[in-house]
Amino acid sequence: MITEVTLPKISENVDSGEVVDVLVNVGDSVDTEQALVELETDKATFELPSPVKGKVTEIDIHKGDEVKTGQMIMKIDTEQES
Repeated sequence: MITEVTLPKISENVDSGEVVDVLVNVGDSVDTEQALVELETDKATFELPSPVKGKVTEIDIHKGDEVKTGQMIMKIDTEQES
């Protein structure tokens, strides 16, 4: 099953962030809660954790991109766990 990872609501007054770094690559196996992306907002820098365990099949963002709440960041195939 493919899971689309989207940017969740960050805080009440923040609805976007800049990608500081993408911490995984297509083909990488990830565990639940593993950091996928480092994001920076006006108020903080934080890592977005994986909601599932599986294999990264697609990454839709790059370093320097501005992402908004609800925007798809990547896809993870939960049936291709290693």
